[in-house]
Amino acid sequence: MKITLYGAAKEVGRSCIVVENDTNKFMLDCGIKFSKHGNEYPLHFEVSEIDAAFISHAHLDHTGALPLFNSQGLNCPIFTTSETKEITRILLKDSLHIEMLNGEFPHYEEEHIFHVLGAMHNVYYREEKTFEGIINNSYVELGDYVRP
Repeated sequence: MKITLYGAAKEVGRSCIVVENDTNKFMLDCGIKFSKHGNEYPLHFEVSEIDAAFISHAHLDHTGALPLFNSQGLNCPIFTTSETKEITRILLKDSLHIEMLNGEFPHYEEEHIFHVLGAMHNVYYREEKTFEGIINNSYVELGDYVRP
């Protein structure tokens, strides 16, 4: 198993961890960091190779890069709670709106937000769930990792 930190390793913000084995790649969070130099995203990697994403909670430092990654080819199921999905919807739309008001060039469009939200699958807090075909027919216990 290989674990790569693409953000938040020595900072607060742009949380993004990729866990991979011989057959699958999983992303844990996908955040943004706000700095005086503008928005900072996780380091670049081939997002189209991600098989599934797991979002811990809705803060933008854990979800803010999802639309950007979608615009770059992220197309996988995203697992989180319904509460996290709803708050993420509000925060991503607001973040895009603020970028546009500030005259910044957004790196994605509103349609990418809708694609991300459409890819989200509800997992109940402390639910143990089996994802057939994703992790070599084994299971992932999300209870301790996904918070409402």
